[in-house]
Amino acid sequence: MKTRLLTAMALLLSSLGVMSQEVVESKDSESLGHGYRAFLDVELLEDVAIGFSTTHGYQFNSNFYAGAGVSYVTHIGGSSPYVLTDFRFDNIVPGKNTPFMNVRFSLNKDFFVVRPTLGYRFNHLNLGLGYWFGNNGDNFFSFSVGIDLGGRKK
Repeated sequence: MKTRLLTAMALLLSSLGVMSQEVVESKDSESLGHGYRAFLDVELLEDVAIGFSTTHGYQFNSNFYAGAGVSYVTHIGGSSPYVLTDFRFDNIVPGKNTPFMNVRFSLNKDFFVVRPTLGYRFNHLNLGLGYWFGNNGDNFFSFSVGIDLGGRKK
């Protein structure tokens, strides 16, 4: 179990090497790089588990982001990797500090989870409160802290 946790942490930390910067959307720019955005998160699920996740995707405009990624949740009795999709609506109040809403859909073998979150972004730091709705009846409140790497369009 320690090996799996260390491997997951190493993968997430290696993602920190991705360097990006905020750019202003230009009408003459058609480069995909101008909308790239990534998130690295740590999530506490009540008192039963801790999760690490990374998502990478595209910021379509100043409000909507869609991406995909992986998460790794360690809990009493084991650990679980998940594949996920992430849909985020932010810039509700224009600026670097603003509320956000996102919904993640996660899958691990036969376990499917819908994970809505409400939060607040402080520049590139994200704090969120969410809920895990599992298809097997396992539901949990969650608290997440994460960083946001570039790509927000103005």
